[in-house]
Amino acid sequence: MAASFRTAGGAKPTPSAAPRQPNKVPNIRLSFITAQDQAKFETLFKSAVGDGQTTMSGEKARDLLLRSRLDGDSLSHIW
Repeated sequence: MAASFRTAGGAKPTPSAAPRQPNKVPNIRLSFITAQDQAKFETLFKSAVGDGQTTMSGEKARDLLLRSRLDGDSLSHIW
């Protein structure tokens, strides 16, 4: 048996922890909205997810989108 498949006494290998880096929202210019609107939406997103985060839970995203007052058809395209 290959050495990489052997375990010493059933002990599980400990995963190595990589240093955690703060998350940043990528700096990408979207061509389908104005630069002013993009800046506004990025500010809203950053305030919704919190400092240093780039994602939010599905529940939080749902609540945020429902508060947008968009009609159901528009929301179905987003979701």
